Amino acid sequence: MPDSNAPLRPRLGTARNGRTLAARPSSLTAARGPAAPPATPWLVWLICVAPALTAFSVAMYRIAAPSLWRDEAYTIEAASRSPAQILALLGHSDAVHGAYYMCMHVVIMVFGSSETAVRTPSAVATAATAGMLALLGRRLAASSGGQWPNLSGLISGLLYAVAPLVTRYAQEARSYATVACFAVAATYLLVRGLEDGRRRWWAGYAVAVSLTGLFNLFGLLLVPAHAVTVLAAGRGANGRIPGATGHAPASGADGHAPAPGAVRSWAVAAISAVVLLIPVAIGGYIERGQTSWLGQPGRAALSRLGQSFAGSGRLMLPVGALVVVAASAGLAAVRRYPLTPASVALPWLALPLAALLAVSQIHPVYNLRYVVFCLPTVALLAADGLGWLAWLTSRLTAGLTWRLTARPGVRLAAPSVLAWLPSLAVITFIGVSCVAPQQALRNPWSRPDYLRKVSRIVASHARSGDAVLYIPLHSRIVSQGYPAPFHPLADIALARSPIAAATLNGTEVSPQVLRGRFAAVCRVWVISDDGPRLPKSPSGLDQEKLALVHGMRRIASWHTRNDLLLLYARPGTARFDRCRRAVVGRLSRSRGSPADHPRITRGSSGWDLPAGITRSRTQARCVSGVQQAAPAACCVLCAAVTLPSRWASP
Repeated sequence: MPDSNAPLRPRLGTARNGRTLAARPSSLTAARGPAAPPATPWLVWLICVAPALTAFSVAMYRIAAPSLWRDEAYTIEAASRSPAQILALLGHSDAVHGAYYMCMHVVIMVFGSSETAVRTPSAVATAATAGMLALLGRRLAASSGGQWPNLSGLISGLLYAVAPLVTRYAQEARSYATVACFAVAATYLLVRGLEDGRRRWWAGYAVAVSLTGLFNLFGLLLVPAHAVTVLAAGRGANGRIPGATGHAPASGADGHAPAPGAVRSWAVAAISAVVLLIPVAIGGYIERGQTSWLGQPGRAALSRLGQSFAGSGRLMLPVGALVVVAASAGLAAVRRYPLTPASVALPWLALPLAALLAVSQIHPVYNLRYVVFCLPTVALLAADGLGWLAWLTSRLTAGLTWRLTARPGVRLAAPSVLAWLPSLAVITFIGVSCVAPQQALRNPWSRPDYLRKVSRIVASHARSGDAVLYIPLHSRIVSQGYPAPFHPLADIALARSPIAAATLNGTEVSPQVLRGRFAAVCRVWVISDDGPRLPKSPSGLDQEKLALVHGMRRIASWHTRNDLLLLYARPGTARFDRCRRAVVGRLSRSRGSPADHPRITRGSSGWDLPAGITRSRTQARCVSGVQQAAPAACCVLCAAVTLPSRWASP
């Protein structure tokens, strides 16, 4: 809950002789203006609620338009199991997502597994993140001597709410939006704990850090970032760490000096949170092979990171400039103001990214989604940069305003309004530039997989008795996003289902068993999620799968995003299908639609005509004489002998 009565002005210092001294104004305080008076409760709630509602509205707008993709399919497949089955799954895979699967199990049981139902929790988490980020930005702006802390906090939350990358993960049934929410909550509680040192803040901080790591182990990289913030705040207050000797910091700091014992309290809370997550960390290490698909990040990954955090390529320059201005000004003022947006946001932004990128040069662990919890820092720094731009504008226009207002009959707007005009122009440019990326996120094909189209292809072209082969094994998840069209297909390579095997993809049979099952197959689907081509170097059972379909004829293929669908049939079946389509097409052109005409079907004893069509004795002899011939020849003979007599009369 926002605390409107919490101190926003610099605290009073305590001299060595026990006398209370007021904090001395510095040149920077005078430059940025006097500290703002405490906000009224309704204004604090407005600063919190407005970004939250904006973020929720943006996230919920056409939230079901993008197709589910494989990661969301994994969420639905795992969370649809019972709690006991989820726990069994965690012993084999996805131990780091166990808490999220348990939460989503409740959501799916209550609201179902539609796109809207499974994505709404992420939208709610994003709304909470935007609201807390606004409160955090307001408090940091006030503690650093900002002239407009309320406005800075509001802008922080709104910039985060409309960021395209934020919306991308707010509309996804994965845990990354929730991790960002816990990271912001932990940082807010850290700032409050450093300000007054009450135990409730440190207890809440320990819980928030634990939840951050529980939903994403890489979220624990927030702890060393907070360590830098705590040390910088302590040394900035008096050149030494407060609380190390048990004495309060001496006066002379213009901002919030950390409370006595702050470092000790933070260390206890952080260590407690990390110790609680040791079992999850051990499980994640054992299952580290699940990230074997990651590659070493290069220049392309860094470029994508910059564009994603800025919002688009067009926004890299203005957003980057705001971040640089805020960082430079904040670092310059860190000795006067121990807690600034830069001292909190810069370690939070830089350390997790640097750690993952450095480790990935040895063992790849970096992916953009793993550092989404660092994205709030861009909004914090950009809002602080806009505040510095407004301050600079006010300094440049101060004399001009005085001269013009000194003339009789000339009136100008308030200096603060004039000061914010350039910043408002930048905010407008950022908002307009986010429109196109926001629209692109809502295209059905905007995710790495287009599972909705895959299911439609299968529903339109699959027939009873078709088999399916997934190459490689993990491609089986393609069928879990929209599973109904895949139910009639025979998964001939499956030995144990994912639930029975307590895994995400199940287990497969031996090559000998697969060959026996494949002998009775006439048509088979081959599905892969590795791109537009089948794997070049398959291993194990995948080689046997490709060898089996090599003797069949490919009659159709589709490629959607990362998913490849191939349809194979035995030569006789393919010729029959072409013959049947030609006959039905001829009939549709001459009389009615294809749906009105009977079709030749394959019975247990050969190729038969539909019920209701009688054969003469001569026709029966002809048909029986060629029952053992090739299916295509039988089809042509039946069509030539029987069908013309059927539709001879008008």
